[in-house]
Amino acid sequence: MAAIEKLTRTFNARTQDGREETIMVFTEFFDASTLDGPSGMQPTGRFRLETSQGRHVNHLGKGKYIMLGTRGEKIPLTSRDPNAP
Repeated sequence: MAAIEKLTRTFNARTQDGREETIMVFTEFFDASTLDGPSGMQPTGRFRLETSQGRHVNHLGKGKYIMLGTRGEKIPLTSRDPNAP
């Protein structure tokens, strides 16, 4: 069965010039249901990040990210949000 993605949380991050971005975390799940337990969606451990405007975000480590700008430029982001991976 194919994996699916779900929006599991959001957090705020800032650019170096102080602009705030809302980052969405999409977590991948797979169906581990059985006849005894029909609702067995389990996370795979993989996730994808993007801004609320749909820009791709790379995860570098806890609280550190790179957002791809509209012209392909790499924009550093940081976050102290407890929901941030």
